[in-house]
This record gives sequence, C-alpha cells and structure tokens, in this order.
Amino acid sequence: MESLHNYGMKEKILFATRIGDEEWKEELITDNEENIEAATNWAIKNGFDRIRIAEIDLSIIPDFTKVLK
Repeated sequence: MESLHNYGMKEKILFATRIGDEEWKEELITDNEENIEAATNWAIKNGFDRIRIAEIDLSIIPDFTKVLK
C-alpha cells in the first residue's frame, strides 16, 4: 500500500453497539481521542454494551478491494 504522506497521522475512534442490537448497528460515539474515556462511560450508562476503539492510520490508503470477494 502506498502512503498518502509521511506524517504517520493516526486517529482513535470510539464505536459502540446498543444492548440487543446486531453487530452491524455499531455507532460512532466520538472521534476525539481526548473524550474516549468519558464517552465510554457515557455509552455504558446509555445502553451500549459492546465498545470498540479503532485506530486508523490516515497515512495509509485504504484497500477496499479486500472486502470484495
């Protein structure tokens, strides 16, 4: 994969799924890394039971062909 630039920018994003919902109904809770801890607590208190933090390297071009079969 080719790099967009040499910055190595990474972003952390908090996703969560509501209690009883299917996995594919995952919702974006915050993309502000400074708020992840507070947003996790908020999500748990507000009916989310599956929490996931994704780290995305914005310097790498995504290869969407991997999802095609």
